[in-house]
Amino acid sequence: TRAVSRRGFAAASAGALAPGVSSLAAADVAGLRLAWAFGLPHTVTARSQPAITGDTLFLAAEDGSLFALDRHSGCVKWHRRFPAGLRTARTRGDAGDTPALFVADLDQQVHAVAAATGEPLWSADAALAEHSLLTGGIVQHQDDLYVPVSLYEVALAADPDYECCRSHGGVVKLDARTGERRWEAHLTAEAEPRGHTSAGTRRWGPSGVPVWSTPTVDPERGVLYVGTGQN
Repeated sequence: TRAVSRRGFAAASAGALAPGVSSLAAADVAGLRLAWAFGLPHTVTARSQPAITGDTLFLAAEDGSLFALDRHSGCVKWHRRFPAGLRTARTRGDAGDTPALFVADLDQQVHAVAAATGEPLWSADAALAEHSLLTGGIVQHQDDLYVPVSLYEVALAADPDYECCRSHGGVVKLDARTGERRWEAHLTAEAEPRGHTSAGTRRWGPSGVPVWSTPTVDPERGVLYVGTGQN
């Protein structure tokens, strides 16, 4: 059993659990004890959720570090550093015949690495616009990756001279084996001029509908569900 701390990762142990049980009951919490702790380097907040396999825990940090840890001891099995901070949860899956991890960074790049070694397999741009942001978890179905695309442009509208807003959210589908972009779904039409603000700055729209969360795949119906946020 595991617990996330503010600036690192802490593992707690409550003894043996029944096979297949991966959660805690309320009555178990008082019996937790710290098993080990691991500090994330150069990290103030942990934006990325950990992923776990039978004996390995995968963690990402704001400095671009990706770690594979022994889940029993916290010892580092391998470490890989990317140019930009890692923001999304890691998705376990397969890149062809290779067990892989998929994670996205602050430069709108999706990275695939071999789960056993951390060896880079490919990197691909998943942006839809200049102000795109990748924050939701990536979903794999068969050989396809569905990447939710958010945005940060609304924050720029704090400047009364900024012409807001022209970017929008969507979903990008990548080939899990190569990173090739297969299609992109835009959740609004392209923005057009929409008058002026009280400060005289030109306005644009439609915009917004960022996809902050992880998509859900319904393979029976061939449907992908996403939730959208503001502006």
